[in-house]
Amino acid sequence: MKLVVLPLLLPLASICSCSADTPRYKMTVLPLNFMGGYDQLDHFNFGGGIKGNSVIGTQTVHQGRLNSGRAAVWQRGRPMRSLDTTPITPRDPNSSEYAALIPTALNRRGECVGYSYYTFSGAGGSGHSETACFWQAGQSAKLPEDYRIPGRADLNGFPADTDSAALAINDSSEIVGSVTYDPHQLTVDDPPAGIAGTHAFLCRRGKIKLLWPGIALGINNRGWIVGMSDTNDDLSSSDVRGILWRNGHITLFKMRPAAISDSGEIAGNIPFMEDDSKACVWRQGRVTRLSKQISHAYALNNKQQVVGEIDGEAKPFSTHAVLWQSGRTYDLNHCVRLPKGWALNKAIGINDSGWIIGEGSVRKTPKDTQAVKTFTCLLTPE
Repeated sequence: MKLVVLPLLLPLASICSCSADTPRYKMTVLPLNFMGGYDQLDHFNFGGGIKGNSVIGTQTVHQGRLNSGRAAVWQRGRPMRSLDTTPITPRDPNSSEYAALIPTALNRRGECVGYSYYTFSGAGGSGHSETACFWQAGQSAKLPEDYRIPGRADLNGFPADTDSAALAINDSSEIVGSVTYDPHQLTVDDPPAGIAGTHAFLCRRGKIKLLWPGIALGINNRGWIVGMSDTNDDLSSSDVRGILWRNGHITLFKMRPAAISDSGEIAGNIPFMEDDSKACVWRQGRVTRLSKQISHAYALNNKQQVVGEIDGEAKPFSTHAVLWQSGRTYDLNHCVRLPKGWALNKAIGINDSGWIIGEGSVRKTPKDTQAVKTFTCLLTPE
C-alpha cells in the first residue's frame, strides 16, 4: 500500500448570498421516506439516491406489530413502485421487530443494490442481521429465511447468516460494499489468508473478491473504488484511512470519502472524525476544502457539482442543504421557493442533470427546536 500525504488548498470564504447568478430550483415533495443515519456496519449511508430520472428510497409500511421498510423507486409522472411487495411475517408475534429493505444505489440499467436489515427485541432476547441485496429490472431479491419471504436468492455468494451490505453499483453491474468475512462460511476469489472481520468486497460477474479490511462505499464506471480501510477492524479507531482502489493499486489518505465520479474526483470530509469535519473534494491527488464551517459532503456528479450540508451556526435550523459548484457555496434554502416554516437541512444525492435529492423539516414557528414534520424532496433546475 502507498500512503499519500495530500496537500490542502485554501477553503472557500463563505456561503454565497442570493444574487442574479444564484441557481434556481423547483421543489417536488416526494412520497418517499429515505432511511438515514448510522447502522451497525458503520456505513454512514443514507439508503437512497438518484440516477437519471429514477429516485430510490425506503417506504415505511406498518403491518401489525412489525414495522417494515420497503425499497421503492420514484419517477416523475409515475406511481411509486415498491421493489418487494410480499407480506412480511413476524418471527415472534410477541416481540418488537423492525424489518427493512434498504436500497443504496442504482445504475442506468435499472439495477439496484442495498441490504436487508432486521432487528428484534423480546423475551427471547434481541439481535439484528443484515444481508446484501440486488434487484434487477424490477425483480426483487429475497431476505434471509428468518424473514420468511419466498423469492430469489440474495446477492450471489453471501450466506444468509453472514452480515453484508451492497453499497454501490456502476453501469457495468460491478457491485461493492462490506461483508463480515468468515473463511468457514464465505467462498471468495483470493481469500485473505483466513483473516476474519469486516472487509470491502467487489462482486464482478457473480464472483466475490475481498479487497481490504474495511468497507467500500463507491465505484465509478472505470471500476475505481473508494472506501475506508482499517487494519484493526475498528472503523472508529485512529487507524482508519480513506482508500482509493484503482485496478489493484491502493492509495491511502486522511480523508473520509463519500462518493467518486467517473473522472475519479472524490467527495468526502476532512479531518476524518465527524465532530469538526469539513467537506472537501479530491482532484488529481490534491484535496480542496469546500467550507470553513463544520460541513459534510455526501454526493457529487460528473460535472464537478457536490452536495451536502453545512452547520447552521446556532440558527433555528441546525444544518443547511448546500451545493458547491464553480468555487462557490450555495445554501439551497435560498435557491428554491419554500413554504413558511420549511427548511432544507441536507442534500444527499445529485445526478448529471443537476437534479438534487434533499431532506428537510417543517416547524410551526422559527423558534421551534423540534420539527413537526420531515420530508424528502427533489430539486430540479428551473
